[in-house]
Amino acid sequence: MDDAARDLRTWRKRVARIVQRAEAQPKRGALLLRDDVGELLGELKRLARAEPAVVLEVLLFLMERLSEVIGELDDGPGFAAGFVPEIMDRVRSVILHDAKTGDCRVDHASAVERMLRLWIDDAEGWYQELDALLLEATVTPGGEYALRRRLIEHIGDLPLCFPPPRGASDDLARALLLAERHRSERLLGEVLARSQQHEYSVIVARDHYRRTGDALDLAVSLHRSGCSDEAITVARKALASPRSYQRQRLQELLDEMLEGSELDQARETRRELERLFVDDPSRKGFAALKKAVTSDQWVRVRRRVLGHLQKHQKAPTLVFQLYLEEGEVIEADGLVVVQSVEPDRLVEGALGIAPDRPAMAAGWLLLAAHHRMARKTTSVYKQVVRDLTMVKGLAESGNARAQFERSLARFRARYARRRKFLALLDEAGM
Repeated sequence: MDDAARDLRTWRKRVARIVQRAEAQPKRGALLLRDDVGELLGELKRLARAEPAVVLEVLLFLMERLSEVIGELDDGPGFAAGFVPEIMDRVRSVILHDAKTGDCRVDHASAVERMLRLWIDDAEGWYQELDALLLEATVTPGGEYALRRRLIEHIGDLPLCFPPPRGASDDLARALLLAERHRSERLLGEVLARSQQHEYSVIVARDHYRRTGDALDLAVSLHRSGCSDEAITVARKALASPRSYQRQRLQELLDEMLEGSELDQARETRRELERLFVDDPSRKGFAALKKAVTSDQWVRVRRRVLGHLQKHQKAPTLVFQLYLEEGEVIEADGLVVVQSVEPDRLVEGALGIAPDRPAMAAGWLLLAAHHRMARKTTSVYKQVVRDLTMVKGLAESGNARAQFERSLARFRARYARRRKFLALLDEAGM
């Protein structure tokens, strides 16, 4: 047996004696542990640089043994609550120092697996803060791989828990199982996020928010994944609800996301420009809105504001022109069928699309002619004849002469009482 193994065996025996001494005197056990563990930690600190592997092994063994006895002691003053974080700090120091120096004197994978087992089996909650330490231990590939693999195995071993029947509430067993699955999946999500794999943590947080109303994890995971807009929206929505959880931490997160955020200022500017444009549509307002919106968001914003105007039948001619300028020809065609667009703008639009969409252009010219005739004044007759002449030309170039003849016949029948207009059509050969 080498010196390191002999030393480790001696340290283990000492830890066992410390625990036995505390168990033998339950009423004073917590106080005895505080003194004995404090002395032990002082000695281990002096040994950490020389023998990090031995020190880490002793600290992990100490945590494992304490988990068996600490809940049985009378610890009203909270002595145990004081030294447990100190033990974890020492573990953290050894692991991170070894990773930083690259000495590889510590078995990171084994340490992670043992800490994860403590975290999983910690029914009393003494080692709940181990999740943060486990994440820090992923600084080495071995530690990250071990944590990811063991977590996936643990989650796979947990039975699936389905919602209770309609009208029934969760029983205790189901609630505990859901809580265990969530905390394990949440930790796995944090591990994956460290490798810029954010999707899993977002999915887990979204499910938790849907079931419980606790939005903190979802806001954090969205913000971390680069979806700051959605993170801010989720935080604001949750804080607006009187049933939201962790309100103080959620508000702090929201303040942090908004503090000095040019993105938020731009968002508020965009919302104000949207409101102004929808309330008073104008070409100038549309241009200002487009300038304030990023290119990746513009299509969505454009369709929202123009769709709103179309739905409420506001400024149809302007909406028609903006659709064409933005290349939304199909939307423009859908608009002219149900709303009245100024005839001159219809003709301009028809001439613009005629080379590529002659049939659609002919339809717009016919609509323009009908809109002019609706004014019931003889001054529009010559313009209508010009419109129909262009329709005829498009029909002939597109082998749609028969279809044009039918449309012309219906047009003449509709306005049969306007003899002066029919005479102009006859003169134009129609």
